[in-house]
Amino acid sequence: MPFAFKYVASSGNTYLTGREPIEEAIGLRTELERIVVAVDGSEHSRESAEFAATMVEKYEIPEVILIHVVPTTAIYEGVDVWRVNVMSFLEEHGSKVLEEAKELMEAGGIEVEAVLTHGDPGSQIVKLARKREADLIIMGSRGITGLASVFLGSVGERVARNAPCSVLIIRGDAFWAEEEAAGAE
Repeated sequence: MPFAFKYVASSGNTYLTGREPIEEAIGLRTELERIVVAVDGSEHSRESAEFAATMVEKYEIPEVILIHVVPTTAIYEGVDVWRVNVMSFLEEHGSKVLEEAKELMEAGGIEVEAVLTHGDPGSQIVKLARKREADLIIMGSRGITGLASVFLGSVGERVARNAPCSVLIIRGDAFWAEEEAAGAE
């Protein structure tokens, strides 16, 4: 159900948060023709894919593109044997993540295209949205956690700042559970 999630929506430099009607949050004035749904295998990503499936059904969005980006960073450059093993693992993981998201969408009768690519996740998501002329990008509020997010920054933030379309960042149950746990400490 589209109103069961909290979210952050960006359209240009406008940010709305909370439980506003989704139409208001993303500036839905015309029909959405094409959306990009970024998935990374996290609980946040799963919740955003579920949200996207609900939205696709409600608004009869004809084209859905799932994207998973295998990150290629300097963290494992220079160690060729290790890099090959890591890249193989990450590609296999990415394929599984896409397949799970695709199955979730197809269970609701939604046809999707799955894209596995390499590079900086924020840049690749924006690049795909621009190339395919997406009307909306949907993604989870958190994927990378811990120390990595300090160095790499928020993928969602970079996507929201650079996307050629509106960005809907879903804060599902996993986000609120983490927030409550952090507050209890």
